[in-house]
Amino acid sequence: MPRSVIKIIAISLFTLTLNACGFATAPVSQGIAYAGKGAVKGVDTGLVYGKVAAKKSKDAAMYVREEAVEGFKPAQRDPAARGSLRPR
Repeated sequence: MPRSVIKIIAISLFTLTLNACGFATAPVSQGIAYAGKGAVKGVDTGLVYGKVAAKKSKDAAMYVREEAVEGFKPAQRDPAARGSLRPR
């Protein structure tokens, strides 16, 4: 058996041994976990901003509704009919 074949087999066995104990896969797994953590943080931040925007939209809609109700009331023709205390 030539030396190069023995060298390739030895390197393959050594790599397989290191891979089995996590020496080679741990950094890859850590990188994937870090990327996943960043994605979760991004989603959480988006949810917070979405809740704030929804609350502001709801408050604005309620304000517009109240102003519309107040602004479109029909004018009173005879204040005396309502029992007004103004002098006549």
